[in-house]
Amino acid sequence: MAQTDWWVIVPLAELKAPTRPADAKVVSTVEGTAEDTAYLEYQAVNGWTAYMGPFTTQAAAQTAQVDPNANTTLAGIKAGSAVGGIPNPLTGLAAVGDFFARLTQANTWIRLVEGILGLGLLVVGLAKMSGTGSTLRKAVKIT
Repeated sequence: MAQTDWWVIVPLAELKAPTRPADAKVVSTVEGTAEDTAYLEYQAVNGWTAYMGPFTTQAAAQTAQVDPNANTTLAGIKAGSAVGGIPNPLTGLAAVGDFFARLTQANTWIRLVEGILGLGLLVVGLAKMSGTGSTLRKAVKIT
């Protein structure tokens, strides 16, 4: 049986409100449905979007309050839910570190050499097909 998720939703214009808006509604969705996924990703559903949630019970959603220090609710949030919708700003630093870590791997250098050789073969093939091979040979000829 599918689990029910409970959400506190608000009109899009009030999404960034520092306290729970007066016109916030508590709604339920079936976990895994398109509506549930939209709320989980903070997308609008008929002009409304998730403000807090998902919660495991209706009571938890109705009594949830915003913690101004943490930008999350105080109680009732399911483990692993994406509350706040704020991406980690430091993922770019991890990508830079990952790039330099890959420079020490043999496969990186093998792929680089394969790419250069493939590009060279492509240039030679295009030169032969277009007939510019003899012109290039004359221009590069060492006397």
